[in-house]
Formats: sequence, structure tokens, C-alpha cells
Amino acid sequence: MAGNTEEERIRISLCQKFTESGEKDRLQSLLQERLRECGWLENIKSQCSEMVKEKLKTDGVTGVSVNEMVSQITPHARGTVPEDIKADMLLRIKKYLEENLPN
Repeated sequence: MAGNTEEERIRISLCQKFTESGEKDRLQSLLQERLRECGWLENIKSQCSEMVKEKLKTDGVTGVSVNEMVSQITPHARGTVPEDIKADMLLRIKKYLEENLPN
């Protein structure tokens, strides 16, 4: 049990440092830039627009809730992130963790 407590303390400390150091924001910005460059963001926006149009056509609904859209588009969105971008981001996070884990 004490090991879990120590692991949890380290995890919380790393998450806090990751955020406070600005690394989290930097990586999020980099990810957004890379996704925009490869057309992924535009593709997801298009998918969302199509979802709203289809919902209007089939259900006559005047709108789709954000929660509904997120739950429907998330699996597709995650599945279409290019593998090279995923791998690069994972490497960057791994490097950060290796450099900041206590010895």
C-alpha cells in the first residue's frame, strides 16, 4: 500500500511539474500545429459539420449537443491521428519523464 502512495505522489508531482514548466502547453501547441499541417483538423471539422447536417436531415433536430458530438467523433478522431505524429509525441513525453523522474 505504501508503494502505491509513493507512486501516486510521484505521479502527481510529475503532472504538476509538466504543467507548471509549460511543457504540457508546448506539446499541446506542437500537436495542434502538426495536426493542422497534415489536414487532420480540417478533416475532423468536416466530419463534425457532416454529423450536424445528417442529424438535421434524419431527425429534424435543430442542433447537436457538444457532448453528443464529442462522444460520436472521438473514436474516429483518435483513430485517424497519423502514426508518425503519435510516435513523435510519445517520444517527447517519454523523454520528458526520463529527464524528470526522481532517481
